Amino acid sequence: MRTILFGLSLCLTCLAQATPDLEVVVPPSAAHPQDWLHPQIRNNPNPDYRGKSAGSLAEFVAPEVISKIVVDQYAGPPEDVHSYLIAMPTAAAQYFGPSLELCKRGVRLVWTSTSTVTFESGKKGRLAVATVYASKALGPTDAPDCIGLDKVAVDSLYVSYVDPDGYSWAFAVPLQRKK
Repeated sequence: MRTILFGLSLCLTCLAQATPDLEVVVPPSAAHPQDWLHPQIRNNPNPDYRGKSAGSLAEFVAPEVISKIVVDQYAGPPEDVHSYLIAMPTAAAQYFGPSLELCKRGVRLVWTSTSTVTFESGKKGRLAVATVYASKALGPTDAPDCIGLDKVAVDSLYVSYVDPDGYSWAFAVPLQRKK
């Protein structure tokens, strides 16, 4: 009986320990004006790959665990970049495959940051984050394989993730904005 109680107390101790927080580093040297922010995202070497799906970025990269995100470039207040990067791995994510092309005229991606992601295993990946911007002049295009605002909300972040093997993946992450 003592062995069982001792085992249960160990389990409770393990469960009571908080998981380590994700470390996000936004160095002052990462600040760049919006016009200079051009993410260096390689094309997915296997663009027809559809084997992965995810409800969040953390599910997508499992069993890898993101331990640190270091921001290489950002446009905007560093505390905003810091807050959305901390929330991103566990926020709900809509997966779009190897890329995302927006359909409507007047809708564009405005890049906000690029970062290096380090996993607990030591492997590294890359994140490029953009907001979806819509001007007043919206109109359809003739592009056959594109996604409209019915699928990507304007208040979402668009995330291009390059895994440690060099494959790129596109997500829309609906994050709450400050009011």
